[in-house]
Amino acid sequence: MKLCPLVPWFCMILMLACAQPLPAQQNTRLNGHRVVLDSQGKLLSWVDPQERAYDHVVRLGWEFILNKVPVESNGLKTYLTYATFDPATLHGTDWPHDPAGLYAMFVDCALGYYAYSGDSTVIDRVREMLDYQQAHGTTPADWDWARVPYSSSDPGAREYFGADDTKYCRHEGDKDHCGRGDGHYALEPDKVAELGVGYLKFYEMTGEQKYRDAALACAKALAGHVRPGDLTHSPWPFRVFAHTNLLREEYSAQVIAAIKLFDELGRLGLDGAGDYSRTRKTAWNWLMKYPMRNNIWSAYFEDIPFDTDLLNWNQYSPLETGRYLLQHPEADPDWRRHSEGLIAWVERTFAVDVSATEHYRWVQQEPMQYGQRWGANVISSRHNRTWTRWAATRAATLLFALSSMRRPATRLSRRSRSGRSIGRPIWRTRTD
Repeated sequence: MKLCPLVPWFCMILMLACAQPLPAQQNTRLNGHRVVLDSQGKLLSWVDPQERAYDHVVRLGWEFILNKVPVESNGLKTYLTYATFDPATLHGTDWPHDPAGLYAMFVDCALGYYAYSGDSTVIDRVREMLDYQQAHGTTPADWDWARVPYSSSDPGAREYFGADDTKYCRHEGDKDHCGRGDGHYALEPDKVAELGVGYLKFYEMTGEQKYRDAALACAKALAGHVRPGDLTHSPWPFRVFAHTNLLREEYSAQVIAAIKLFDELGRLGLDGAGDYSRTRKTAWNWLMKYPMRNNIWSAYFEDIPFDTDLLNWNQYSPLETGRYLLQHPEADPDWRRHSEGLIAWVERTFAVDVSATEHYRWVQQEPMQYGQRWGANVISSRHNRTWTRWAATRAATLLFALSSMRRPATRLSRRSRSGRSIGRPIWRTRTD
């Protein structure tokens, strides 16, 4: 189960004026809720009063994580050993777990919510996750990729060491080893970077040295394995066997997490005798030379099979990159054009509505799969992943905010692709 990073300034998107629903929209439903628009055709929250919508929904999310997640037969809460769950029973389902990326996003989520609410119990819950990863999902100190987190695990497994890709490949008629779930003893370096950032943020929040040390172990492993990269080889492979450094998959465009990690270590004076700044430069140069120009934003999700043709594109990597540029314009003289281009590419590539499958109609009570393309419905909803990948849409939101400083403000229409993504979590929640 994954949740979105919940950041207070999202509130401005949700504080829409109340109005009567348009007659033509009386019978339209979205995720089980009746669609209500204001007089200008803008989508309103289903939560009343409107001005409490943001607060209500974020509290629902955390109330679920804090008090309603069940304990599995292995004695652990669902989120510790499962990535997906049955909405009827709330228990985990048979699909690879992805702890490193999940817990990194939970750090972001918890720190934002704690700043917003003052509720320190969310910090304790994330500490539980990080401590479990360190104790049960970290590679040995004498391996090639040493003391770093595994990205995946078998569902329900108490120990993380990658998921058995033969099982999930056979389920879908693929060849025996297709990479889905990484494979036993394999990991994803971009998730090493993501959780490295998570560890470092948690260290800065709590002052606990073990999280700083975990972040440094991630940085050391990344710096020790970086390569210049080219058109089909990223600075780090997407999948690699941790004990031998034998590569499983060569390319992933998701390098911005590593750049963030090295940035923050440098800011804290932990630059590793200059190794980390040099590694950052290598990753940055490759990012600017290849994906920023050719838009091959391939390979992020842990449960995708091998993508030798580099066609399994995703919205997460380009929008996280755009978000970084918006937050750090000093890093790129051409930050505005690049960030606008990334958002436009995501909209052009993923915001394509198609008729819903029978399963989707049954689960979501919607006639359309919004944003469905390339088999990754991640711009708007991918069932349990919707809340998770919300972080990327913040790039779009911030761009609109920055642009409004220089030209008259424009409200987001219902058909605005970024507006649709931003508004959907309000519509995806249940009343309880």
